Amino acid sequence: MPAALMPSAHEGAAVPPAPLTPPKTPRPTPAPLYGPTPPVIGSLKRSLREIRSGLKAGETDAQECRRLIDAAVRDFWQTAGRQTPVMAPDPKGAGHALVTFLWRDDRARAVLLFANRITDETDLGKSLMRRVPGTDVWHLTYRMETDWRASYCILPCYGKGGVSDLLGADQASVRHALDCGIADPRNPLRCQNRVGNILSVVELADAPPQPWLRPRHQVARHGTVSTHELPEGYRVWVYEPPAAPVRARGKWALPGGGKGVPGLSAAAQPAVSRSAAGSRPPASSSSAALPALVMFDGDMWMRTEHFHETLDNLIGEGRVPPMYVLLVETGDVASRWEKLGEDSGIEDFVADGLLAWARGRYPITDDPARLVVAGQSLGALTALLVAAKRPESIQNVIAQSASLWRGRLLEQMKGPEGLLHSFTARVYLEVGRQEHVLLPYSRDLAGMLRQQGLDCSYVEYNGGHDYVCWRGGIADGLCWVADGWLADAGDAARQDGAAGDGAEEQGAAGPALRPLPPVPRPQKPSLRQAPAPARPTVRQLRRERLYGKTQHDDRGAGIIPPKVARPKPAPRTRTAVIAPLKAAIRAIHATCREQGADAQERQRLIDAAVEDFWETTGRQTPVILPDPKSEGHAFVTFLWRDSRASAVLLFANRITDETDLGKSLLKRIRHTDIWHLTYRMETDWRASYCFVPCYDKKSVSDMTGVHQASIRRTLDRGIADPRNPLQCQNRARNTLSVVELADAPPQPWLGIRPQVARRGKVSSHQLPDGHMVWVYEPALPEEPRGRDALPEGPRGKDAALPALVMFDGDVWMRTERFHETLDNLIGEGRIPPMYALLVETDDIAARWDELSTDSRIEDFVADGLLAWARGRYPITDDPARLVIAGQSLGALTAFWVAIRRPACFQNVVLQSASLWRGRFLTRMTGQKGLLRGFTARVYLEVGKQEWVLLPLARDLAKMLRRRKLDCAYIEYNGGHDYACWRGGIADALCWITDRWAADNSANAGSS
Repeated sequence: MPAALMPSAHEGAAVPPAPLTPPKTPRPTPAPLYGPTPPVIGSLKRSLREIRSGLKAGETDAQECRRLIDAAVRDFWQTAGRQTPVMAPDPKGAGHALVTFLWRDDRARAVLLFANRITDETDLGKSLMRRVPGTDVWHLTYRMETDWRASYCILPCYGKGGVSDLLGADQASVRHALDCGIADPRNPLRCQNRVGNILSVVELADAPPQPWLRPRHQVARHGTVSTHELPEGYRVWVYEPPAAPVRARGKWALPGGGKGVPGLSAAAQPAVSRSAAGSRPPASSSSAALPALVMFDGDMWMRTEHFHETLDNLIGEGRVPPMYVLLVETGDVASRWEKLGEDSGIEDFVADGLLAWARGRYPITDDPARLVVAGQSLGALTALLVAAKRPESIQNVIAQSASLWRGRLLEQMKGPEGLLHSFTARVYLEVGRQEHVLLPYSRDLAGMLRQQGLDCSYVEYNGGHDYVCWRGGIADGLCWVADGWLADAGDAARQDGAAGDGAEEQGAAGPALRPLPPVPRPQKPSLRQAPAPARPTVRQLRRERLYGKTQHDDRGAGIIPPKVARPKPAPRTRTAVIAPLKAAIRAIHATCREQGADAQERQRLIDAAVEDFWETTGRQTPVILPDPKSEGHAFVTFLWRDSRASAVLLFANRITDETDLGKSLLKRIRHTDIWHLTYRMETDWRASYCFVPCYDKKSVSDMTGVHQASIRRTLDRGIADPRNPLQCQNRARNTLSVVELADAPPQPWLGIRPQVARRGKVSSHQLPDGHMVWVYEPALPEEPRGRDALPEGPRGKDAALPALVMFDGDVWMRTERFHETLDNLIGEGRIPPMYALLVETDDIAARWDELSTDSRIEDFVADGLLAWARGRYPITDDPARLVIAGQSLGALTAFWVAIRRPACFQNVVLQSASLWRGRFLTRMTGQKGLLRGFTARVYLEVGKQEWVLLPLARDLAKMLRRRKLDCAYIEYNGGHDYACWRGGIADALCWITDRWAADNSANAGSS
């Protein structure tokens, strides 16, 4: 029986299990729809009525009327609708605003808006947007209080039955459809939900500030993040705070520069467990033990919300003391229900397992008053349970939107022998006013805690069950807890002064401390062979990479790719985009000199010209103009608007030279906030890019002159282009923008196609050896189409299907949403139904360890992964129908597996393979070379901007063709970029399955 379904020990075996799904109840009050036509739509409708009145009066014909209507709609999208949602003050009530959501679509039959906890999932019809007749404008307006914040997405429906099917389906289908919604392309504020879908964010003027989210350039010292596999099967992210600054800042500054937790008196310092020499590593700043935070749903907080940046800011600005953070991964929905809750036993894991494991590695205090446990939703309920059942371990709780509907926590806390009788923790409790199910429970809990005389902060925010609210609230909760520690320190200091010197000495000595034995460090089984004695450790390799040193493994393979300058500079040039604005500014200067206008009037005229530029030329960026001298080239002008920056760096994938960043600095037009940089590129170019604005001169010089690791960390925190709706994410989960020119290779299989009704299932699994694998299970069409209709194709649910194995599954499933591409390819009959097994390779250190040609990765894939998958899914054992794929280092590893295990894989997809590593190409030729006996079909692609990999890929293609192997070699105009790979992997699968179709036809003809 799963732990979550077992009866509670103190309630007896007869207690029924807690429900596994939250109650789905209608909103107690309807969503505050604004009945009259909102002002932004009213002005458009008036313009359309005037145009149509001219048609009725015979002043214009139908064709001219249509042209005028189209012009009015275009003007609407360029002015009022250029950034959405449109917010206007409510004329009938202060403290309220009219929030108008807009969607542009001339093909949709209906458009559904899903705003967190505003849309009623039991009555979706009330959230359908309205269309302005005869236009592509869809709109829906809510009247909201000005402190509202929420995530939202839009779901257009194109088929006749799409809307009715969605409105009448069960909750699971509704939730799946809403999880596939589309972000608002005209809203630069974005976030992600649990399944990795990108959502938009609406926040009104008085919404609680969230000042700690984004990287701050003045915070120079950053903590480090590492991942660990615990023996109990949990994965944990550990945030290690940065070393103490030379001069401490904020509330936690030490007046005397002493050691310990800053801001606390000697008596109030947390007790430090003295262990045997060498059993605990020293603290980053001193030998004193530090506070710690334990938080659930670590996969969301580290991979999606970038919680480490919030911690860097809070600690760097002195708002909270340096502290360690242990973030526990809870996995997918089914795993969360099993791990989190009343009867899961997780309180014992946290107190006896996690904290003991962490203290064996890091200087973490064992004073429960300086330990915090936090969670959201079901994790918040679990955090309360940990503090209630193990008060000797943790004495501070941050509970956000706790799922108090589940189980019996409130009942268990009541009575003379209830949990509340021994509950002594400090509690920060917050809930959204739009959470109509949780709100009364949270109010009851806050009342119980305050009645007990406990230190409780209760906050109600205007929002829902939403990470866009929680990510600011968790920072507020930490600040409130830290302020409580300071108050405790002040009280302790006053008591010390009143007690005299003798008492002070006794308090400083503290109680007897028991030593903690060293805990052996558990690790996920490595795929690498036993290292040679002289081989450097992972810590040494990480340190050497930080300082730019290239080391070699036992086969002579470079640990980091060679950083060489571009063979020729990026093609910077001038453009006609900026010339008219410069001419207008020169004319303004001349006119002002002639008329004797003052500087204030001159700046007003320049500002008006700049605003006109942003509303016309710069409304969508980058600005692309054809090169009149060359048909195959175009001028690409990147624009950035910032009046405070001292410099702005553009990082375009493999166009920006990381060895000379100064060549990618944007130029500023004097007396304006316009920054610009233009490249002359071929019209088939595609790349991701971001901006790094700098606000002091020192940061520019440091960034362009320091070692590569710091440069990469700075670039990974760049900002996406707010005027470009095309976006993607990098490995660090930072949002980037995408530029693609007219002739770039099409990527038709990305995103969600409404006409594809049957979608596959995605599940995550932890294998016995500790590896995480995502499994895509295809949906078999009722009537086979396209390639699936081949005579030799699979039949029925029990027939063995082809399969794809690919590395870096965490990026492909959480960021690139590869399952949507597979849904489209299979649903449109372009490839046959196939399973996909995507192996997570985790952080950079794990990738270097596992993805290489000197590890046992081929044994894991062939004997471990495939055997495990065939025991659960109908996957073929025919190597001709199995594909292995990878990108960069994963591509090199995929090639290695296919070479070493030809009986498993006969199809290989290599995208930007890291062939520079380990003299790989030199080991392939000759009588005993790696290619001897190699017969697989190979799809090989590389970017023309990858000047290191390009010659190596060309050499490999020549070797394969010389051996008469079936090889497709593609060179695309791009770089080392998921923005290119996500389209190339679909092309590769189509090419391979086309070969399967040809094989079937040949076999049918021969028989």
